Amino acid sequence: MQEYKLNRCEWKRAAVLDKFLDSTDCHTLLDCPVLTAARESLAQEARASLENFSEEELSEEKSVSHPRRKEEKLAGKLLIKYLLCLQKSSKKFSPSHFQVLADSHPPILKPGPGSGAQKVSDLLNGLHASITHSGDRVFGVLGKSALGIDFEVQRDLKEGTIRYFSCKEERDWLDLALQDSSHPTFADRSFFGLILFTQKEAVLKAVGSGIAGGPSEVKLPGIRIGVEFEAIYKERKFQVITLASARGILSLAVEI
Repeated sequence: MQEYKLNRCEWKRAAVLDKFLDSTDCHTLLDCPVLTAARESLAQEARASLENFSEEELSEEKSVSHPRRKEEKLAGKLLIKYLLCLQKSSKKFSPSHFQVLADSHPPILKPGPGSGAQKVSDLLNGLHASITHSGDRVFGVLGKSALGIDFEVQRDLKEGTIRYFSCKEERDWLDLALQDSSHPTFADRSFFGLILFTQKEAVLKAVGSGIAGGPSEVKLPGIRIGVEFEAIYKERKFQVITLASARGILSLAVEI
């Protein structure tokens, strides 16, 4: 049986997620810049400034029929553009200088049309991005290694769903975690299940498959929050950290 017990310091460090959600500042996790915003307001900004998007970017959105999904895609692209503009090496650029093609995992970053393509291409060389949406939030992250980010608002998980992405040993961790009296009152079985889910989803987004890539292939050391740990997907290794509070769970995985 792997170690599962979480101490109070880990819970406290993990709760920094609330500061992320209440701030418009760029934060850093695993040496990667992370930005978050409210989905609806970000989508409104995007609609009001369509000149920041190329025809190729907008054509992706046109292929989506569900209104909320359209909002998510447009908001996620704009968030990554803002994040790119915040980097020290790209202060001279605006959102229109970048293209974010988000029909795949991970998103493809390209120079915008007529943007001084070579300079932008040099900036984007070797840069990776990931986007996640849940509830009314959008998160984006950039890094120099393959990476994936996943955010989930707290919700009930059916046992069948938990079984889909976990093995028996991992489900035993959930039961043992609930026996630890130090966990907050909001942390029920679904909450601990979502911790495992976001960690696996983050790793699978980093490898380019998403959850369809096989959650059973992601090997975790136990239930961990607030501290960095190593996860393995086949022969690839990832550094992972999870932040968690009553408002949701955020996991980031970066290949090492």
